[in-house]
Amino acid sequence: MRHSILHVIFATFLSMSAQASGDQYAVDLAGLHGEIRQVEAMRDLCAKDFPASAAANSIAVEDWRARNAAVLGEIETRWQRLVEQKAGGSVSRREALDAWSKELYESTKKDFYIQLRRGGEDVYRARCEGFPRYLQTAQRMQLGVAFSDTLRRIRQAPK
Repeated sequence: MRHSILHVIFATFLSMSAQASGDQYAVDLAGLHGEIRQVEAMRDLCAKDFPASAAANSIAVEDWRARNAAVLGEIETRWQRLVEQKAGGSVSRREALDAWSKELYESTKKDFYIQLRRGGEDVYRARCEGFPRYLQTAQRMQLGVAFSDTLRRIRQAPK
């Protein structure tokens, strides 16, 4: 399965130390969290460049979130727990992790934007206009199905 750019970046976020310690849970969780963030990035980038598609894309993302609510809620909860664990109870470390994560997301979103524009304006516009259909029909966007192996590993990991 092809990984999205944000999947790779977020997997890197918490996994550099996790990989060294054999923490597959953090690697899997960060990767799936990156997939979720990429949907948000696509919505935001398309809205900025093609405002006419903004309403349809926002509705499609909300519908996608509703269809995937159980998985999204679980991943977001687990993500927050993992960040808290990495912060070790330190408020300043938690704030630093949050700031670093936000900065990483914005930087990665810029890279994603460059990638989207590589095919030219018409291809980019078509991707933005087709985004609602993609969210509804792409197997990759049925998180419980497309990432069933990853979810199984996440759920089997010690808490």
